[in-house]
Amino acid sequence: MTGFGATSYLPFALLLLALAGLGDLISDTLRVARLWMIQATVSPALGNAAVGFLAELTSARTAVITGGLVCVLATLVLAAAFPSLRRARLAPTPGADSREASDADPADPSDSVESAARTEGPMH
Repeated sequence: MTGFGATSYLPFALLLLALAGLGDLISDTLRVARLWMIQATVSPALGNAAVGFLAELTSARTAVITGGLVCVLATLVLAAAFPSLRRARLAPTPGADSREASDADPADPSDSVESAARTEGPMH
């Protein structure tokens, strides 16, 4: 950025500005990757420690069942707290059928995979 501010030659200033933007993009990407890596390595370790501690107090079976129930409860709480997550849909991929899966009528046999296989031939 210092070079960008110091130069008066526009093409060079734009090049330096683009390099600064690239550096910022890389920095942000690495920051997000670092946060993901931290949660991906720490979360399982904390969960293992918690379940191990509970298994030591009770039994392995009780610890596993309790861990599963906590996961289900956490999922229900998040679904209730953030209803937009329940309504979220993946963006259609380019070249895919434009008709949304939610628009499909389960009673209509033409919407089924079997029907598609009959009309388009075997899937490879």
